[in-house]
Amino acid sequence: VLMLVNESEQPVRAACKRALRALGPVLGSSELSMVVAADSFDEGRKLDYEDFSAQTAQALVKDCSDRLDSFLTRLIGFLSHPQQIFRCNAACLLGHLLASL
Repeated sequence: VLMLVNESEQPVRAACKRALRALGPVLGSSELSMVVAADSFDEGRKLDYEDFSAQTAQALVKDCSDRLDSFLTRLIGFLSHPQQIFRCNAACLLGHLLASL
């Protein structure tokens, strides 16, 4: 979901944003819930992925530190994905996660 939240197709983008809004409480992350509740995360808007990934990384490090190894492993796997959007988004989020540690 994090890899497709800035997809060019609006219906995909909107579905990912709805899923992330539901995911914050499931992960127990009040920080992530605040990130996805912001006006800039509106379903109709194209997302500034750089800013979003920085905020998301900080939220995950703060609230989900016990699961970071799983997040990092999955992101590393996306670095070899055939589609460029996945590789770029994974590299961006991975960099922000590592910088937030």
